Amino acid sequence: MKEQTRICAPLIEQVMAHHAPAVILNESGEVIFGNDAWLSYQKLSGIPSPYGLGLQYELVLPISKETAAGRYIRATIDQGVSEVLVGVQPLFCKECDSITALGPMKYRLTVTRCRFADGGSGAVVWGECISGDGAYRPSRRTLRRRAA
Repeated sequence: MKEQTRICAPLIEQVMAHHAPAVILNESGEVIFGNDAWLSYQKLSGIPSPYGLGLQYELVLPISKETAAGRYIRATIDQGVSEVLVGVQPLFCKECDSITALGPMKYRLTVTRCRFADGGSGAVVWGECISGDGAYRPSRRTLRRRAA
């Protein structure tokens, strides 16, 4: 079964409706679907087609591997994504600062577990740009809906 055909239509609709970059990962942590904001961000960042699809999520993070701090943040995110994928925790959140091709960026990643049409499971990584003062605060309802 092709990876994208495993994804339930309501989940695709929810990811597509998210205004910031969001991706769906398979059990192995590979990006199997990205919304329009994800694809646009990947294009602007110079990532060639297919814009990160089919790659491990950790490989397309906009966080430098060149510094100890960047490697630490990447390892923390990789661990959190892995724990959600295997079901150790239902939710993982991490606020990050990054220097990207588009300039400095502060964002929050929220990772939730999801079920596929074939009974398998994966994860959704919801990106959210936040202001320098952390003004964005998702409601409990939003997080409950995403975790479902």
